[in-house]
Amino acid sequence: MRHTVLISDMHLCAQTPDLNQLFFQKLSEWAGNIDALYLLGDIFDVWVGDDDDDPVLAQIASAMSSFASQTDLFVMRGNRDFLLGRKFAKAAGAIMLNKDPCVVNIYNTPYILSHGDIMCGDDIKYQQFRKTSRQWWWKRLALSKPLSQRKALALQIRNLSENQKNDATHYAISDVTKRDILSIQKKFSGRLSKPVDMIHGHTHKPARHIHQFNGKSFRRFVLPDWKNGHGGCLNIFEDGTIAGEMF
Repeated sequence: MRHTVLISDMHLCAQTPDLNQLFFQKLSEWAGNIDALYLLGDIFDVWVGDDDDDPVLAQIASAMSSFASQTDLFVMRGNRDFLLGRKFAKAAGAIMLNKDPCVVNIYNTPYILSHGDIMCGDDIKYQQFRKTSRQWWWKRLALSKPLSQRKALALQIRNLSENQKNDATHYAISDVTKRDILSIQKKFSGRLSKPVDMIHGHTHKPARHIHQFNGKSFRRFVLPDWKNGHGGCLNIFEDGTIAGEMF
């Protein structure tokens, strides 16, 4: 049956050869056999700019381009790769989803798509950084720094993020909040006749949740992260069936 695939949080880089190969394998399997592929952020473990000369990143973009020559490829930026730009999009053949969250129609059914970090409102320091770092002037300033300096800074941020995973206090505020989930539904309620299902990644806590908004229910699907040589995706079929898959 015809279907569309959604994935996120692969965190690909030179240090993840097993996941890189898995991604290449899935792209090869999916190319021409699905209707579209949505990558909802953190494709890369870090992206310091489209001028990055890492050959592994170039290989990944090339594989994406080969896939995109046969099947529509949509890309949303994540918290690790929010500096993905026009040069990357051209190299990867990707259609960029420049708004997070956004509403897309898949088989004539609307879905709210997001990377997910915008809904982690209890992490106040991160939200302040997120708001600032998405401004055009901040990006221009960051990208004006030498590539080596950007890579060194990215490594520091990555190490800090890894350390925070073992911090119980930070873990408690790093998940999405009900307040932010409903706020996004409210944002789109004016153009939608009813609450619609949401799909996001970021939290690395794959699950299906049921929420209520204005007396009506909607589902929230959390995509799995890729790790230890394994990954996962969400399949939306033409008949409206939604099913997770691990591989």
